[in-house]
Amino acid sequence: MNNICEIYRNVSAWNAARYDQELNLDLAVNLLREEYEEYFKGKVAVDKVDALGDISYVALGICWKSGISETMLVEELDYWQDRVLSSLDLCSGLEPIYLVPAFIDAFKYDMEFGIIDSMAAIINLCYFQSAYSYSMTFTDWKAVLTAICNSNDSKSVYKVDADVKANAGNKGPNYVAPTAALVSILNTCLARRGLK
Repeated sequence: MNNICEIYRNVSAWNAARYDQELNLDLAVNLLREEYEEYFKGKVAVDKVDALGDISYVALGICWKSGISETMLVEELDYWQDRVLSSLDLCSGLEPIYLVPAFIDAFKYDMEFGIIDSMAAIINLCYFQSAYSYSMTFTDWKAVLTAICNSNDSKSVYKVDADVKANAGNKGPNYVAPTAALVSILNTCLARRGLK
């Protein structure tokens, strides 16, 4: 997952424009859980892909707030890619998304486990869910995260406290939802599978 550096820089810049570099555990956990629940509320594929991207975006923001370097992020993403695959092998038939809450809880309740470990596992699980459900390649997944970044970059910019959700209820007049870009990515995946 070493191609994620550009996306991490974008997420870091977005967060730096809105927050001081300080992790608020309660807000971080609440944001992860909110996006996780959005996945299951999604009625169509584009809503689910949006939620998977948002979970990963939040996880990358948590890494930035925790001072995780790009090098460390890439190393841990690669390390956890193998561990997540092994876990999925043990849980035959279980979709990757169902393991996400375990890592959210580890992040909240077991600080010895490590912030980067939890976030790297969550990001990998979201990627594997997109591959499982929609036959996405890593290139497709990177396009999803880029679409999420572009959408978030269209939101208004103003600083908030570490315990406040940025842009809550006020995305601003220039906000552009990622829906059209995500539909295009999904259509490409479906066409590659011969389903479009």
